[in-house]
Amino acid sequence: MTKVCVKCGITAESSFFVKSSCKTCVKEYRAAYYKTNKDKAIAQMQKWSETNRERSREIKKKWSDANPEKQREAIAAWQVTNKERFDESKKKWSAENSDKLRTHCINRRRKLSEGTLSLDIVNTLLVRQSGNCAGCGKSLNGDYHIDHVLPIAKGGSNTDDNVQLLHSRCNLIKAAKYPWEVKFPS
Repeated sequence: MTKVCVKCGITAESSFFVKSSCKTCVKEYRAAYYKTNKDKAIAQMQKWSETNRERSREIKKKWSDANPEKQREAIAAWQVTNKERFDESKKKWSAENSDKLRTHCINRRRKLSEGTLSLDIVNTLLVRQSGNCAGCGKSLNGDYHIDHVLPIAKGGSNTDDNVQLLHSRCNLIKAAKYPWEVKFPS
């Protein structure tokens, strides 16, 4: 079924219409309205987003997936214009997610090596090692480094099965040595 646009007079399929206007005319009208009533339009969009959170998230995700480059540019622009808020939120996230941050940093540094660590590897290792250092056997008490059992410098992989938690002191003693080459303090 075809319709005629009341604004521009174009004839098209009914799926190309919003009420009695074609989608092109509606888009132009909305752009002009936004330009002349920016504050009001933003307030309306925010109100709609708050009352339709799930739908709003779906729309934003769909747009982000379809426009990854624009998404990166928008995030970078926001970070520049909101430097204090960005730095504050980054510090807060880092404090709340120190294990994930530590794992992320290791993965980033090890991109040239084979494999990546899962984000929850620290919790997995704490349970597996009963909260103790794999070197000296004493309780870690939050003082630990993620160590590669077979050092990456000697061909080891950056995978979950090749890491352990050591006290920072034990890890500095071990450095890039094989486990059997190290005598840990008792």
